[in-house]
Amino acid sequence: RGMDSQLVKIKRLVASGHYAFTMKADLECAADGLTREDVTESILTAQFLRIKNSRSPWRRSRREKLYIIDSFNFEGVPIYSKGVLRRLDEHDSEFYILISGKRSVRSD
Repeated sequence: RGMDSQLVKIKRLVASGHYAFTMKADLECAADGLTREDVTESILTAQFLRIKNSRSPWRRSRREKLYIIDSFNFEGVPIYSKGVLRRLDEHDSEFYILISGKRSVRSD
């Protein structure tokens, strides 16, 4: 079977510039010496996606899904990111909102 359709959707949003970083994600990136480009590259190279139900008090709807991507930027740096799909308003197209981005601590 092919790549997860939600991952394809997220990659298309990121590739077309329909994404945004929260302040938390920007702060995590800076703390780990990563740029926004590092994180977006890791999304574009990702092969797998994990999905959890968000329990954040900031979620928009009762059943917002949290997408977890553990992949590499173009230089091979492992990066762990989390995000949600949101419409900024009912007339807008969907955006991928990055709520976390940091170096992955891999144990393999």
